[in-house]
Amino acid sequence: DPLSGVTSLTNNGAFTMQDDQANDSLSAESWSGTGTATFDFAPGLGRSDHVVLSGDYTAATTLDLSLVGPSGRALVDIPLILVGGADTGSLEVTGLPEDGVISYRLVKNDEGWIVTTTLNDAPAHAASAVALLARGAAEATAVPLDRPDVCGEGRWVRTLGRTQ
Repeated sequence: DPLSGVTSLTNNGAFTMQDDQANDSLSAESWSGTGTATFDFAPGLGRSDHVVLSGDYTAATTLDLSLVGPSGRALVDIPLILVGGADTGSLEVTGLPEDGVISYRLVKNDEGWIVTTTLNDAPAHAASAVALLARGAAEATAVPLDRPDVCGEGRWVRTLGRTQ
């Protein structure tokens, strides 16, 4: 459940939101101090524990992301600290997933601190494998042009973490 009613957060030490589910949010006016924090982070679901500030972020925090949830990756921006006021603090993040088809990077923008995702260019051999799978899926599900009333035999194909 969301945690709210907190007027300010000072983490001169350790601050943890960790229950093995990346669905907690903390609402506060401001965040200051120096310390560490741990948030649950579910890249397969495209979400993380996060803090929403109505005021300023002036903290110097090292944030450790604890990976939870299903395997896989989502191509979405994931908020960590949303800042309504001045954002003059610093944030270092550890625990981001290794680069793969999708890369994760910490970004400071107008909304605050988020993890942004980008799609990596696939190496030639991976692109060839994806094309081969796509051709196989197209052939397996093709409908003959001379018999539009007959459906081709369908097969499920698993590609890049998704079922087609």
